[in-house]
Amino acid sequence: MTRWRNMFFAVLLLILLCGMGASTEAEAKGKASKQYRIRINKQQNVVTVYKHVRGKKYRPHRAFVCSAGTATPTGTFRLREKIRWHELMGPTYGQYCSRITGSILFHSVWYYKPDKRTQSYIQYNRLGTTASHGCVRLTVWDAKWIYENCPTGTKVVIYNSADPGPLGKPRAVKVSGYSGWDPTDPDPANPYWKKQPELTGVRKKTVRYGRKAELMKGVRAKDSFGKNVSSRIKVSIWHKALAKDKYKKVKKINTRVPGSYRLTYRITDILRHTAERSVVWKVVPKKKVASLKLSRKSMTLYVGGTAAEAAGRLKVSQILPRKASYKKVRYTSSNKKIAAVSGSGVVRAKRRGSAVIRVSALDGSGRKAVCRVIVKKISEKPSKDMPGKDPAAVSGSAVKIIKQPQ
Repeated sequence: MTRWRNMFFAVLLLILLCGMGASTEAEAKGKASKQYRIRINKQQNVVTVYKHVRGKKYRPHRAFVCSAGTATPTGTFRLREKIRWHELMGPTYGQYCSRITGSILFHSVWYYKPDKRTQSYIQYNRLGTTASHGCVRLTVWDAKWIYENCPTGTKVVIYNSADPGPLGKPRAVKVSGYSGWDPTDPDPANPYWKKQPELTGVRKKTVRYGRKAELMKGVRAKDSFGKNVSSRIKVSIWHKALAKDKYKKVKKINTRVPGSYRLTYRITDILRHTAERSVVWKVVPKKKVASLKLSRKSMTLYVGGTAAEAAGRLKVSQILPRKASYKKVRYTSSNKKIAAVSGSGVVRAKRRGSAVIRVSALDGSGRKAVCRVIVKKISEKPSKDMPGKDPAAVSGSAVKIIKQPQ
């Protein structure tokens, strides 16, 4: 009897564990299906994907150009099964199919055969217009993204609106010929991936102080199809004043701030192929600094006393020539643990020792001046009374010596 009872409880435990496992798996799938929401604007032939951010909020994530059809139903649906290749009407064939409802699918523009080299270019060039029998046609790149990122259960809303959506309507690729590869297909065998955009006219320059910096003069770009896309070039700019500095990103070239500017020109074409070139421009002042002179060449500070005894001010007393174009300087310490210096030249003692404060011109001239700082303990500071000295010698007065009788 005991044996049968133990077997009963073992089976019961197994059933419970399987149920818990199934429940956990279902919860994971449900959570994944809520990561994205898809809205299809049937009138504008635009798909907008929204990504879950926090709470119940979704933000626009990416947009695809598509081709819906007059038979495409409006309403709210949930994605169903996925099919890598699927036979369509004709018969024709589609890649990366995700069922929306009934016979309505997301899929690539159709192929004459289940062969990537046989896509209909006539239909491909109709992307962005109403062209399907009811399914939602996409480029291979976009159909693949939905296939891989939006699981079964993902919410899909199909509607009509004159507004394409928050991310607008992407441009559609146009190709020539009768049939061939989808230009966006990421397969390494795709011949379109051998084509790349081009950037020309990107050259290093020296820009005179105060002159206008014409970033786009002579710079041209062509996409993977050879079309002029110069208007879509993006430029990122970084600046550094001294050779040893690290570049910092800036919004523009300020020709009244000398130094090196690194420009990175970038073009990403409709196939998402990218060309990038970087170059350095230099802004040179009309008149460079010839020499710097400081208010003091050395200073002694003390730690352990008052704040005033631990700090001193260092100033640039003279810059030659007086008509130097750019007179800004930088203060640096050879040892910040002993003596630190602020951007305005205030030196603060940290601990006993010595350090060198360097003041560098920021106009590219390379001119410097230095001040040696000695930091001592307050106990080492000389007394104002100067003990051990003859008072007369200190005051400068004569002392008359009178001999006493013996």
